[in-house]
Amino acid sequence: MRSALPVRSETGPIRGVVRFALLVSVALGSLAGQPATDWPARIRALVDAGRLDHAMGVVDEWMRTYPQDLDARAWHARLQAWSRHWAEAEAEYNALLETAPRDPDLLMGLADVLAWQNRHQEALPLLERACAEAPEREDCRTRKARALAALDDSRGHGRHELRIGAGVDVLNYAQNASTYGVALDSRWTRLFRSSTSLTRFNRFSHSATKLDGVGSFRLTSRDALTIGAGVAGDQAIVPRVEGQVEYGRGIDVPRGHFMRGVEAIYMQRWMWFRDARVAISAPGVVLYLPKDWQWFSRLSFSRVSVPGAEPDWRNGVLTRLTFPVRRRLAGHLLFASGMENFGTVDQVLLSVSRTGGGGVRLRVAPGQELHAFVYHQVYSQGRSMTSCGVSYAFRF
Repeated sequence: MRSALPVRSETGPIRGVVRFALLVSVALGSLAGQPATDWPARIRALVDAGRLDHAMGVVDEWMRTYPQDLDARAWHARLQAWSRHWAEAEAEYNALLETAPRDPDLLMGLADVLAWQNRHQEALPLLERACAEAPEREDCRTRKARALAALDDSRGHGRHELRIGAGVDVLNYAQNASTYGVALDSRWTRLFRSSTSLTRFNRFSHSATKLDGVGSFRLTSRDALTIGAGVAGDQAIVPRVEGQVEYGRGIDVPRGHFMRGVEAIYMQRWMWFRDARVAISAPGVVLYLPKDWQWFSRLSFSRVSVPGAEPDWRNGVLTRLTFPVRRRLAGHLLFASGMENFGTVDQVLLSVSRTGGGGVRLRVAPGQELHAFVYHQVYSQGRSMTSCGVSYAFRF
């Protein structure tokens, strides 16, 4: 998800000074018989400083005096877009294009709004029109190339992803364990997607099958809510029942900041084993860095309850860095300390002191990806586990 960090709103005396300076400028321009022409420079200075709310205030004040100023209305649309108010920006650009349907800046501005929402199919005709009106514009050709590349990447992907995978856990204190699974992820609309998975666990001479379902709802352009549940024929090795709720919010960053965006996440998870209960609270953050790098970090606070014993509190931290290697290849590195995922009963009974590893994601063909990973976990009492796995995804 492309996120952007909201600019802190500063009201009171500072905003009053800005408004007063603008009114003085307007008044002096009126006395001279022409509008003050330096207001765009003030807008650019405020934008470069990351003060989008102040810039919007300056534009609003100008438009009260000159409501038909097309440049001011165009700036208003840009600021709405940079503030991630997609619907408002789209409506404003469309209204402006009714007045100036061949303006390349307006066409590219609306195309940007659509592209930032991954609506590249709708953005491309606007960019073709803009490039036809201004063939010398390199920025237009660059936008068009990006839209074509995004469409090429998504062609054949469709709404659904079917993933088949297997993994092996090499234990130094018991016989090796294995996992096999299949998952279907479906994007039904821009606002809702679901995921269903069926996993078979072979562990400690027992086998268990688990069914999970998750639904993700985009509440606004910045907010998303995920709700999930799972049931299993547990055989005392996986949770019989589990549930989770996760909330994520995109946070705007000032224009020109080295980060492309930030997302704050909070997850609450509950698991009921045959002889234990686990509750996890896990706040986290995703930093969207330049060149498609991402850095995810999360804290966890877990309460493990076993009959006949006092509840055990366990805390942990996890960090994962995801980065591109080549056009079709990406990788990630992961490190965690004191972190358990509690997916199997041994992680309830044994504390994990640290985990490290990584993985790769290779786009084999349009709509097909190969994932592989290797992690090593060190438990208490000198025990350890090395996990490796591979999965293949088809999109249709």
